[in-house]
Amino acid sequence: MLTEEKLRLLSTYLIPDYFTVVEKFVNCQKYNRRLLILHLLDAYQGLLGPPIKNNDSAALTKAFVHIRSHLCQIHTKSVAHQKLTLLYSLTKRLIDKGVFTEYFIFPDKPYSDSAHKAYKAQIIPNKYLVKIKSKKINADEEFYETLSRTCSLEISQRLREHVYNFKQIKQHRGPLNNYLNFVFAEDPRWYEHPKVIEGTLLKFRNNLLKKVSRNTAYRKFQNVKNAIAVLRDHNLISKETDFPDNLRRCVKTQQVRLNNPLLCTTDIYDEREKDLFRNTSDFIKELTSELANNLNLLLEEARKIVLDGYQKFKEQSQIISNSQKTEFLKHPDLRIIKKYNPFSSACSSKTLRKNNLVAYFDHFYECFINGMPKHDLEGISYSKEVQQHLGLTTRVASAMQTIIIEELGINPYSLYNVKVYSDGHGHEFIQVTDEGSVKLRALKLRARHTKTRNTIRSFVDPIDISEQDIDAATCLKMALEMTNRAREFTNQKELWLCTSKYGISNPIPSTFQNQFKKIRAKAAKKSELLKYATLTKVRSSKGVWIYLDSNGDSLKAANYFGNTVKTTLARYIPDYLTELVYRVKIRSFQHVLLFMAVTHDESPADSLQLTIADFRTQVIKAFDNPDMGGTLYESLKSQGSEHDTSNNKYFCISLKNIILALKYVKNGEDQDLKDDCIAAISKISEGPIILKLLLRQAEKKLNSIEDS
Repeated sequence: MLTEEKLRLLSTYLIPDYFTVVEKFVNCQKYNRRLLILHLLDAYQGLLGPPIKNNDSAALTKAFVHIRSHLCQIHTKSVAHQKLTLLYSLTKRLIDKGVFTEYFIFPDKPYSDSAHKAYKAQIIPNKYLVKIKSKKINADEEFYETLSRTCSLEISQRLREHVYNFKQIKQHRGPLNNYLNFVFAEDPRWYEHPKVIEGTLLKFRNNLLKKVSRNTAYRKFQNVKNAIAVLRDHNLISKETDFPDNLRRCVKTQQVRLNNPLLCTTDIYDEREKDLFRNTSDFIKELTSELANNLNLLLEEARKIVLDGYQKFKEQSQIISNSQKTEFLKHPDLRIIKKYNPFSSACSSKTLRKNNLVAYFDHFYECFINGMPKHDLEGISYSKEVQQHLGLTTRVASAMQTIIIEELGINPYSLYNVKVYSDGHGHEFIQVTDEGSVKLRALKLRARHTKTRNTIRSFVDPIDISEQDIDAATCLKMALEMTNRAREFTNQKELWLCTSKYGISNPIPSTFQNQFKKIRAKAAKKSELLKYATLTKVRSSKGVWIYLDSNGDSLKAANYFGNTVKTTLARYIPDYLTELVYRVKIRSFQHVLLFMAVTHDESPADSLQLTIADFRTQVIKAFDNPDMGGTLYESLKSQGSEHDTSNNKYFCISLKNIILALKYVKNGEDQDLKDDCIAAISKISEGPIILKLLLRQAEKKLNSIEDS
């Protein structure tokens, strides 16, 4: 739930004065603290609300005592202390603003382990405990509770075995949980009555259509039906029980989406808005322009972050050279002249202290990996300012992912978990080729297969590249460089080994998504639509833009998404858009037929009421349409000169010649010949598997020659 929704929920049961102060206090916090304070208010509103409303200091003190005990019972000392501090800060704000006017003494916080243990042991009276909002149980606990309440012991055990036998448990657990609650409400002993089961299955199937799309309803009902069929097969319900047929699947697999999956104002997937769309090429041009503009705004922000992050990483050597590393490493207690602490803000300037910290974590790299200093000295902190000079931060990684997904069309979740090398399923890898491009093979878990992507080749050193030229190849090269040391030290295979307060790790997807939200928030200042952008929307928008920009080339769009043409058209390109593109093409061909119809007139221009100059311009424009194709188009095109000669070049493929070409790409001096070698190697890498194997063999042999 978004913070705005949580605030809206709080406003329904907080007094206006109280809510105004809470809203201002929450909005001035960082995102994580904002969520935390809203969660605490939601959980303890029953205890805090009445005393504040009645201006009762004694009752408020008692409420905080019980809140302190509850926090100590469910959290460690540090977490309980942090949450209590947040609540105290908000209460002080209420006192400062005059919402609470009574003199108030805050109960002590759990500063020590002994205090935390004592507060934890305190018993909260039941009349106060019921006012604390209980934590929502997880899906497994909810399912177990439903089984024990709605089923007999044998049925409960069999359904549990059935559900947890699947790999995707939640797809079977959720619908079955809903059905069991539904049928239990109809008859508590439903399993003894076949007619009750038949009737409730029919009602449940029809109710699903009101909440979800037909395809989703089909899948959910089929999973429920299969589970109940298991009971019949094991004689746990009557053998005479008949099950209703499932829904008919949609012929078209077009998804019904709750919100617009594209970065544009018009929801082209909404069937209800079909008649509002203009059936002209203007609509396609405006839609293409809007998608391109919004994507460029996001990329512009992402490129700034990537360039800034990489430059700070490359400053590492200079920062260390400007530190007091040589002096404090000589001292057993890491001191400098006159036994000063080089990491203390009192003894060093801010810049010098930062330089010393970077030098410290660079020398004791295991401390940087673990996020814990080796020495117990005041001022040694594993801060974000230090992390950005020694490794890849999640903020920079998220910006890189935005650029990579926009260019290559890789699935976000596949990219989050991509490996630099792998011996497992699919053999994932990231490889910088001799031609300057990057090959990326990532595993798509749901589809259970890997897909290889190739970036555009570039020989520009990442440190010399300009901001507007940063692309997927540059980002992957930067990421490999920034995480290489951490990967060698930890023996981990993942690409995104990022810094955090706990050390180096491969963050979970939600961490990257939270960082992306910060990127889109900056970009949203120029376009309100980007406030709701996601990486999935970036991918979908670019794919639709490719389809529109290429005048309906479904092969290009399918190649970007990494799907078949059928899947691409069914999932991403709505029928209405396909029809619009088709109409534009038909109209272009109608123009050609019109000009052909007046060809034999004495004055074709007069027949169409055009000047000769306009007529010639219109004819050229009409026939300048490669989509028309065919022999007619080829014959109408202006033919080249008879003296034009083609400059074909041939490359004789053999292991020896490929090694020679690879060697010349690295060390050759003639740029034209080097380009020819690059072109030949590129063609081989795109060819059949046998040629790819030959190229790989040549690369290995060349590497072994160079090593020896």
